[in-house]
Amino acid sequence: MLIKLSDMLDYMLYQCKAPTVPVGKEVTLIENYIELEKLRYGDRLRLEFKKNIDDCQTPIAPLLLLSFVENAVKHGASGALHNPLIQIDLELRDQQLRSQVHNTKPEYCQNDPMNIRKGIGVSNTRRQLELIYPRQYELRVDDREETYTVHLNIDLKPSQL
Repeated sequence: MLIKLSDMLDYMLYQCKAPTVPVGKEVTLIENYIELEKLRYGDRLRLEFKKNIDDCQTPIAPLLLLSFVENAVKHGASGALHNPLIQIDLELRDQQLRSQVHNTKPEYCQNDPMNIRKGIGVSNTRRQLELIYPRQYELRVDDREETYTVHLNIDLKPSQL
């Protein structure tokens, strides 16, 4: 686990300085993060990661995808009493990225009619997407009583600007 954590820190501190990184490195970062969270939560957390990547060298802006995974763990597993579920689906085909991060909500969030725990993670990522991939992305949030799902599609083909 220390090696995975060391790899994550090295990646975030030194390799993410470039405007893009290979999507395969982002996938490895997510896998390492998942392994750490599985160690932390053990059997209390059901976490599924499905990926279908046709070209691991496709460039993508660094750390875009991890924020949704972190939020799913933070808001979906933290404080949950009954087997929280997090499902991550990532597909890259012909430079078209489709990502879905789904989590169940703890009971205290389900009974929060004013949605007090609403954070700024999604809005910050939306601003980042607008700067990096203007008119090349679709970000949709499905916030239901018992579940929260983020859908992100990005056209990773270089823009013709």
